[in-house]
Amino acid sequence: MKQNLCAGYCRCSTNIQDRSIPDQKKEIEEFAQKNNFKIVRWFTDEDRPGTSVDHREGFQEMKALVEEGKSDFSAILIYDTTRWGRFPDPRESIYWEVYFEKKGVEIIYTNDDIQNTKSFQSAIIKTVKHAAAGDYSRRLSVLITRACVSLAKEGFWTGGSAPYGYKRAEVDKNKRILRLLDPEERCHDPQHRTILVLGELEELETVERIFDYFVNKSIDLKTMARMLNHEGIPGPNHKWTQMSKHSHFRVLAWDKKSTWTRDNLYRLMNKEIYTGKMIYGIKKRGIFSRCENLWGDKQGRKDRHDKENVVVCNRAHPSIISEELWNTAQDIFHRRIKSILYRRVLRSSPYLLTGIIECGQCGFGFYGGYYGCKWYRNKNRYRYYRDEGYSLRAGKVCSGHYIKTELVDNLVLDTIKKRLAYYNSTKRILRLLMSALKQITKSKSCSGALDKKTERAGEEIRNLQSLPEDGLIYNRVDKRVRELTQEKLVLAKNNRTTELVKRLVKALPRAAQETRDYYDFCAKVLETSPLQEKRLILRNILKKIVIEMKNSQVRLCFYWVPKNIDFYLDLLSLGIETKVTKISLPKRKRLTKIRGRIS
Repeated sequence: MKQNLCAGYCRCSTNIQDRSIPDQKKEIEEFAQKNNFKIVRWFTDEDRPGTSVDHREGFQEMKALVEEGKSDFSAILIYDTTRWGRFPDPRESIYWEVYFEKKGVEIIYTNDDIQNTKSFQSAIIKTVKHAAAGDYSRRLSVLITRACVSLAKEGFWTGGSAPYGYKRAEVDKNKRILRLLDPEERCHDPQHRTILVLGELEELETVERIFDYFVNKSIDLKTMARMLNHEGIPGPNHKWTQMSKHSHFRVLAWDKKSTWTRDNLYRLMNKEIYTGKMIYGIKKRGIFSRCENLWGDKQGRKDRHDKENVVVCNRAHPSIISEELWNTAQDIFHRRIKSILYRRVLRSSPYLLTGIIECGQCGFGFYGGYYGCKWYRNKNRYRYYRDEGYSLRAGKVCSGHYIKTELVDNLVLDTIKKRLAYYNSTKRILRLLMSALKQITKSKSCSGALDKKTERAGEEIRNLQSLPEDGLIYNRVDKRVRELTQEKLVLAKNNRTTELVKRLVKALPRAAQETRDYYDFCAKVLETSPLQEKRLILRNILKKIVIEMKNSQVRLCFYWVPKNIDFYLDLLSLGIETKVTKISLPKRKRLTKIRGRIS
């Protein structure tokens, strides 16, 4: 009885083919009735390409049952060879057929001109059919790539969800906006195209803040992610879950709790699309682009096309940031990537202040080392902080100054202990924080007037983007839209700052109490804990140490509140981060120039 039991397998490439799966099942059921087969289960792969078996859940489930010997069927009925797969190499299709047959399961095509036998003629026809199925996908890939390149050169959106901060809009041939598109919505007319327009005000403000924090305020990505999550701003990943909510095999609900991370911030800041450029063809997408050189690349890289072949269209859509700001951010990224390995070494450094000390003259850091030969028994006697601007730049940037680690460590620790002892009272910390907020509260106007101005600017933008039926082209009002958008962002920023200051004033007592508790904890750690714990404490209360070569002074840049307290994130968003304390080096232990070998 088992020989008449079978399973059915159906597949379609896109979710547009809503009738493909039911039609395949109908034809397979008719074939089963005529040939005395009983279908006991179905395996389906909807919206799955046939060029690979990696992301085909139905195929993988079928394969797992056969491997474990739990299958209750002896054959698999498939509509035709194209539903089995459109593999670039026809041998892969034949491999999977032989794989299932060796497990005792036969592959039967119900609506193909193939005799389901092992004869010579059947093997030849199957090979030709599988090769034709893969060649169809290859030719289709070439045609779609050519169309996407043509659209990108004209500034149209080539497909996919809009980037964070933008929305898709349906336009005619003259780029006149007809309507805004919802997620997963397509154009009504095949002759119409899609462009990018500015999205929600909150997203525009967030993108602008991210670049401003990174370039102008030197805030690292990890701290920036903490700030955005603390303010409750949804991350960029919520757009992907919203795009996928109509598909049964993905997340069904819009995830409003998506968070910001260092990785998605890095990906966002590397997109040049925020400067108004339409860029297409940076990465190789699809199996045929990786296997075959469809673009004529000369370098032969596996994942990226040559720069000469990348399509770039300037002023394709309204920009959110300037090109100069984006280039500055990329330069900072390149400089930081070169020092990632060196920063990992610093985590296990035996020097307390390595990575915190900076030179006030050249801007480079001081890093620990010892002076003399390696066979000296007492290496602590010869330990110094050396200027990287001299040692790594061959003396071209700064002079060769060295400072004894014992001298700087003791000065810094004594100053920190005095500060912790002084701010052991909640009242003193409250006065400190009120002095920090005083300059901000004086310069901000009332939030009601700002709300009205923001609403008027938004209404004017919507009127311009609606575009009447007299043929007004979107490019004619693009400049005005950008001016109003910039004005709207400034008003929203002022409004947010005003509301944030009011909230901070109410939260001052709680922040002062948390700061005092943490300072008490720091005082105990600095007395008894090992070096690694002391270093962690210092980085939470001290941003950097700047050494002035000329006047032998040391500037300690303290955070207003500890870095690990949420109140610090609110102060940082207002541009209030550090308070400087100056101390002088002893006269007999000035900075000296030393000639010799640093090991």
